[in-house]
Amino acid sequence: MPEIDINLRTSKFFLSFAVLFCTATFLVACCVTLPITVKVVVLLITLIYSGCIIWRTVLRKTSREIQRVSYNGKAWIFQDQKRTFSAQILGESTLTQLFCILRCVRVDKQKITCLIFRDMMTKSQYRKLLIALKTREEPVS
Repeated sequence: MPEIDINLRTSKFFLSFAVLFCTATFLVACCVTLPITVKVVVLLITLIYSGCIIWRTVLRKTSREIQRVSYNGKAWIFQDQKRTFSAQILGESTLTQLFCILRCVRVDKQKITCLIFRDMMTKSQYRKLLIALKTREEPVS
Protein backbone atom coordinates (compact mmCIF):
# COMPACT_ATOMS: atom_id res chain seq x y z
CA MET A 1 0.00 0.00 0.00
CA PRO A 2 1.45 3.42 -0.93
CA GLU A 3 2.63 5.83 1.69
CA ILE A 4 0.68 9.08 1.69
CA ASP A 5 1.53 12.56 2.93
CA ILE A 6 -0.94 15.25 1.85
CA ASN A 7 -1.22 18.90 2.85
CA LEU A 8 -4.86 19.85 2.33
CA ARG A 9 -5.62 23.07 0.46
CA THR A 10 -8.84 25.08 0.38
CA SER A 11 -11.35 23.54 -2.03
CA LYS A 12 -12.42 25.92 -4.79
CA PHE A 13 -15.39 23.67 -5.56
CA PHE A 14 -16.61 23.75 -1.95
CA LEU A 15 -16.01 27.52 -1.76
CA SER A 16 -18.04 28.10 -4.94
CA PHE A 17 -20.86 25.90 -3.68
CA ALA A 18 -20.95 27.62 -0.28
CA VAL A 19 -20.91 31.12 -1.79
CA LEU A 20 -23.71 30.14 -4.19
CA PHE A 21 -25.76 28.66 -1.34
CA CYS A 22 -25.23 31.69 0.91
CA THR A 23 -26.09 34.08 -1.94
CA ALA A 24 -29.31 32.17 -2.64
CA THR A 25 -30.19 32.30 1.06
CA PHE A 26 -29.55 36.04 1.10
CA LEU A 27 -31.73 36.55 -1.99
CA VAL A 28 -34.57 34.54 -0.47
CA ALA A 29 -34.34 36.67 2.67
CA CYS A 30 -34.54 39.79 0.47
CA CYS A 31 -37.71 38.57 -1.24
CA VAL A 32 -39.62 37.74 1.93
CA THR A 33 -42.46 40.15 2.67
CA LEU A 34 -41.61 41.55 6.07
CA PRO A 35 -41.44 45.00 7.65
CA ILE A 36 -38.21 46.72 6.67
CA THR A 37 -36.68 46.60 10.17
CA VAL A 38 -37.32 42.86 10.48
CA LYS A 39 -35.98 42.30 6.97
CA VAL A 40 -32.77 44.21 7.78
CA VAL A 41 -32.25 42.11 10.93
CA VAL A 42 -32.87 38.88 9.01
CA LEU A 43 -30.44 39.96 6.27
CA LEU A 44 -27.75 40.87 8.82
CA ILE A 45 -28.13 37.54 10.62
CA THR A 46 -28.02 35.70 7.27
CA LEU A 47 -24.89 37.60 6.23
CA ILE A 48 -23.09 37.01 9.53
CA TYR A 49 -24.03 33.33 9.68
CA SER A 50 -22.99 32.77 6.06
CA GLY A 51 -19.64 34.44 6.75
CA CYS A 52 -19.10 32.18 9.77
CA ILE A 53 -19.90 29.06 7.75
CA ILE A 54 -17.51 30.03 4.97
CA TRP A 55 -14.75 31.04 7.43
CA ARG A 56 -14.98 27.93 9.61
CA THR A 57 -15.93 25.17 7.19
CA VAL A 58 -14.84 26.17 3.71
CA LEU A 59 -11.69 28.19 4.39
CA ARG A 60 -10.82 25.85 7.30
CA LYS A 61 -9.64 28.65 9.60
CA THR A 62 -10.44 26.99 12.93
CA SER A 63 -7.74 25.21 14.88
CA ARG A 64 -9.63 21.89 14.77
CA GLU A 65 -9.74 21.58 10.97
CA ILE A 66 -7.51 18.83 9.56
CA GLN A 67 -4.58 20.36 7.65
CA ARG A 68 -2.58 17.23 6.80
CA VAL A 69 -3.34 13.55 6.21
CA SER A 70 -0.61 10.91 6.22
CA TYR A 71 -0.44 7.15 5.99
CA ASN A 72 2.82 5.36 6.76
CA GLY A 73 1.74 1.83 5.91
CA LYS A 74 0.58 1.09 9.45
CA ALA A 75 -1.40 4.05 10.78
CA TRP A 76 -3.35 7.06 9.56
CA ILE A 77 -1.92 10.30 10.94
CA PHE A 78 -3.96 13.51 11.00
CA GLN A 79 -2.66 16.97 11.83
CA ASP A 80 -4.60 20.11 12.69
CA GLN A 81 -3.15 23.49 13.67
CA LYS A 82 -2.47 22.44 17.26
CA ARG A 83 -1.68 18.72 17.34
CA THR A 84 -0.85 15.56 15.44
CA PHE A 85 -2.73 12.36 16.22
CA SER A 86 -3.27 8.90 14.83
CA ALA A 87 -6.75 7.61 14.12
CA GLN A 88 -8.44 4.51 12.79
CA ILE A 89 -10.65 4.96 9.70
CA LEU A 90 -14.15 3.63 10.35
CA GLY A 91 -16.18 1.61 7.85
CA GLU A 92 -18.87 4.29 7.79
CA SER A 93 -16.61 6.59 5.76
CA THR A 94 -17.86 7.65 2.32
CA LEU A 95 -15.59 7.58 -0.73
CA THR A 96 -16.57 9.07 -4.10
CA GLN A 97 -14.74 10.52 -7.09
CA LEU A 98 -15.67 14.06 -5.97
CA PHE A 99 -15.13 13.91 -2.21
CA CYS A 100 -14.39 11.70 0.81
CA ILE A 101 -16.04 11.90 4.18
CA LEU A 102 -13.63 10.18 6.53
CA ARG A 103 -15.11 9.02 9.82
CA CYS A 104 -12.31 8.21 12.23
CA VAL A 105 -11.82 7.34 15.86
CA ARG A 106 -8.78 8.65 17.69
CA VAL A 107 -6.80 6.69 20.27
CA ASP A 108 -8.76 8.46 23.03
CA LYS A 109 -12.00 7.10 21.42
CA GLN A 110 -13.14 10.53 20.20
CA LYS A 111 -14.79 10.37 16.77
CA ILE A 112 -13.81 12.92 14.15
CA THR A 113 -15.05 13.65 10.65
CA CYS A 114 -12.84 14.94 7.85
CA LEU A 115 -14.38 16.22 4.59
CA ILE A 116 -11.90 16.05 1.72
CA PHE A 117 -12.70 17.30 -1.78
CA ARG A 118 -10.62 16.11 -4.72
CA ASP A 119 -9.40 19.64 -5.55
CA MET A 120 -7.76 19.96 -2.12
CA MET A 121 -4.75 18.06 -3.53
CA THR A 122 -3.29 16.91 -6.84
CA LYS A 123 -5.11 14.28 -8.92
CA SER A 124 -2.43 11.67 -8.25
CA GLN A 125 -2.58 12.32 -4.49
CA TYR A 126 -6.38 11.95 -4.49
CA ARG A 127 -6.08 8.71 -6.49
CA LYS A 128 -3.51 7.34 -4.02
CA LEU A 129 -5.75 8.35 -1.12
CA LEU A 130 -8.77 6.55 -2.62
CA ILE A 131 -6.71 3.43 -3.32
CA ALA A 132 -5.29 3.38 0.20
CA LEU A 133 -8.73 3.86 1.72
CA LYS A 134 -10.42 1.24 -0.46
CA THR A 135 -7.73 -1.38 0.10
CA ARG A 136 -7.24 -0.86 3.83
CA GLU A 137 -7.67 -3.82 6.10
CA GLU A 138 -10.73 -3.67 8.32
CA PRO A 139 -9.89 -4.08 12.01
CA VAL A 140 -11.20 -7.17 13.74
CA SER A 141 -13.52 -6.21 16.62
